[in-house]
Amino acid sequence: MPESLDPLLPPGLLYDHRSSRHVPLGLPYHQGDVFTGVDLAGLPDASNAEEQLAMLFMHPCTMRDAGGALRKFVTVVRVTRQSATKVLADPAQWQRNYKVMPLPDLYDTGRGTHVADFMQISTVASAALPRIHRVAQLSADGRLLMQQRIVFHLTRHAPLLRLFEQAVAHIEAEAQYQADWVEAGTARTPIADVTLAQVEALEHEAQEYLGTSRDTDSLRNQLAVESSRAAATRTVQLEIARRYPRPSTL
Repeated sequence: MPESLDPLLPPGLLYDHRSSRHVPLGLPYHQGDVFTGVDLAGLPDASNAEEQLAMLFMHPCTMRDAGGALRKFVTVVRVTRQSATKVLADPAQWQRNYKVMPLPDLYDTGRGTHVADFMQISTVASAALPRIHRVAQLSADGRLLMQQRIVFHLTRHAPLLRLFEQAVAHIEAEAQYQADWVEAGTARTPIADVTLAQVEALEHEAQEYLGTSRDTDSLRNQLAVESSRAAATRTVQLEIARRYPRPSTL
């Protein structure tokens, strides 16, 4: 019997954020992020790709260097519109269409369906993916589905989602702690006034605190080991609270 992919999640669970404007600046780049205005030179013209959408394709570890910074060049796949009106979220519809990552209701308008096409892959400069052009970010569960679909597309084998979950648990934790660090560091600034420079400075600070993967005693490496992850998590949380105490409500 052929292996089966896990069913597609409904849009409300597939994404953490989606907007025709942009995803909050303080969220780290992640696999499955969708950007607009990306020139995919070298790929054939597509009549339904007028929005110039692209999805960040690389694994979270691969897209960053040893210090956690986004690499100069990254791989993306083209995102095209499947339907301008219908939200095609029926899991059965996507069970056999494994060459794409379905993106129903990408802009949270209740209309339309896009797909990220694994057959149309390109390498672009990371500078071509500014955060203000990021229009969607998958949820952690959405990323697991994407990873499973990529493996199935390449091998016709569908590993259990829990295996992916175990493999990326420390990456998801690290991304969450970086987002928490940025949120705490900008808590006293009105959301509309938070700048990209401010976010990037806080991210650099967080990454420096985590250390590099080359340092065996770094918090980054402690997060990568299940037995030490809880202690490392507590250490990071305490450091965030020490550096950026919550504003008093009294």
